Formats: sequence, C-alpha cells, structure tokens
Amino acid sequence: MSSTLKAGFYKLLILLTLSPNPAFARDCIGLVTGSGDNFWKEVYQGAKKAGDEFNYRIHYRGPSTEAGHEAQGIILEAFSTLGCVGLLLAPNHPDRIEQVEAIRNKNIVTMFIDRGLPNLKDIPVVATDNYAAGRFAAKNMVPLLPPNAQNIAVFRLQKDVVTTTAREQGFIDEITKHGLQVVIDAYGGTNVGDVKYTVYKALKNSPVAIHGIFTPNETTTIGAVEGTALLYLPTSPILIGFDANDYIKKAIKENKLTGTVVQKPHDMGYIGVALIHNFLKSGSPPKSVVTGLEFLSKNMESVKSANGEAH
Repeated sequence: MSSTLKAGFYKLLILLTLSPNPAFARDCIGLVTGSGDNFWKEVYQGAKKAGDEFNYRIHYRGPSTEAGHEAQGIILEAFSTLGCVGLLLAPNHPDRIEQVEAIRNKNIVTMFIDRGLPNLKDIPVVATDNYAAGRFAAKNMVPLLPPNAQNIAVFRLQKDVVTTTAREQGFIDEITKHGLQVVIDAYGGTNVGDVKYTVYKALKNSPVAIHGIFTPNETTTIGAVEGTALLYLPTSPILIGFDANDYIKKAIKENKLTGTVVQKPHDMGYIGVALIHNFLKSGSPPKSVVTGLEFLSKNMESVKSANGEAH
C-alpha cells in the first residue's frame, strides 16, 4: 500500500471514529497529543472534565510516539474537517505551522498544550516551564548524591522534541553549577526498548562510576529503570526521572528509581478547554498559563514548585 493510500485510509478511520452522533450533537474541541504516553491520558481526563462542565465533546487522538510526525499530520488533517470550535495541540514537529495556520483560518480557536512553536508565538500555550523543570530536577538530585559524587549521565529523548530538550538543558545548566560533570550525554530514543539498551550499553562501557542519572520523560525514565536493572553496580546511581505512571511509582517504592518530577497534566487539559470556552463566550483572548511541578520520592510525599524553583 502506498504512503498516500495509507494516509487516506488512516484519515478515513479517524473520521469514522470521531464523527459525532447527530442525536447528541454538541460543539466539539479537538485534543491532538504528542504521543500515547500515560501523561496524555491524564491531559485528556482534565480536558474531558472541562468538556463535561462546559458542554463540549472532546475529540482525543495522537500518534503512538513523539517520532510519529506523519501520523500527527494526518490526525490534524482529519480534525480540521470535523467542524470543531477549538483545538488543543501539542505539535511534535516544526512543520506544523502551515496546518495550524489553515486551521486558524477556519476560525477554530487554537491553543498549544505542553509545548508551542517558535514561529507562532502569538498562540497561547498551557504548559510546564520545561527549562525550569530541568533545573528543579537537578536541585532535587544534588542533596541526594554521595559526598564524592562527580559524574552525571543524561539520557535524552529525541533532538526535535522541544519540551524534553528544554528539560535536558535546564538540568545540565543547573547540575554543572554544583561542580558536577555530565560525562554521558546520549539520546535514548522514543521507545522503552531503545532507551533500555542505550542506558545498559553506556553504563557498562563507562570508564568512570556514574553517580547520578537524569531522564526527561516517561519513556526514558522507564527505559533507564530497566537498563540499570541489567547491570551489577557496586553502588546504585541516583536516578531522577520525569512524569509518573503506575510503573514509575512502583519503581520508586522498590528503590529502582530515586524520584521523579511530576507535571500537572490534568490541570493542563482542564485549563486549555476552559480558556477556549471563556474566549468563545466572552471574547477575552486566552493567555499562556504555566502549570506547576512536584518532586515525588519513595515516601510518596511531594515537594511542590509552582514555577520550577525548588522549595
């Protein structure tokens, strides 16, 4: 099957699954995510809560991984034909600009969620301050490191993902302020298996002991937990992840993961829909909103940070 034919077939499937029942017709808002991680399911739950409250049907779709650039484009094309009044989008590639402009030209109220696009700064964003979130992770790691700690590893996600890139840079900038060195700086990939292998290989071949590891999202965190489990290390490194699901929480309880930075995905989804609703009803232009962070450790008590600064 040709790529064009596959794209058309995929679009048809999306339209069939998203077409509203005329008997229960109500205005719809699209939520197009960056991947299929648990994080996005929580964003959807927040969006759905607001949709139920303000009487909107929420159409929720996204590619399976952040590498699904073509898939997200097809999903966006399908959404643009549904007649929705609003769109919440987490663009997973810079080439979304033309599609976004075409959607806005249809008078669909458009907001970004989780990340924006550099060339469309006039579109408001509901998101974590990702650079500050990386610094927040580093600040929480430092007091947990042993006194002789020197060497840190960062296992990144993928080059063109703006959210994780900002977290990675924020972490590196902050951790080096404390006299620590990032001696491993590697891309793990967008699926757990690839990250697991990258972590295992990098730690096994490292000429120096690694005292701390940072991973910038759900996929890389799970991969790092599984990768370190394959090795016999005299001293386990402090492993700080990002985002949370049942697996990650269990890993913390079992001492396989030191802690994780948790965003507010439910709040993101709810706020995004609420802002679109407010604009449609009052004409008040939506503004960007920065949502908070928490650091979750073994006792499951969290250290909160409204703006990415450690308290």
